[in-house]
Amino acid sequence: MSAETTVCVSLLRILSMMMGVSMMMGVWLATSFIGGILAGWLGSFWSRMEKPEFFLMVEGIAALAGAAIFTLHWLLRGTLRE
Repeated sequence: MSAETTVCVSLLRILSMMMGVSMMMGVWLATSFIGGILAGWLGSFWSRMEKPEFFLMVEGIAALAGAAIFTLHWLLRGTLRE
């Protein structure tokens, strides 16, 4: 288990209610699975695209994800202040 997974699982335990911990762990594993599939799919473009275009695509996806997290950070702000 990587350090990132350990930190995220700990955060899930803090944020979820005691009755919902197992469900949240299942959601975490399901989203990790989907993320792995998408990462493999994006990685398949490595051999089909020019390298600068590939890195620009990855940069654009990361920028969109960062903008989404920045926009929605207020949802967890109150919960994380504990």
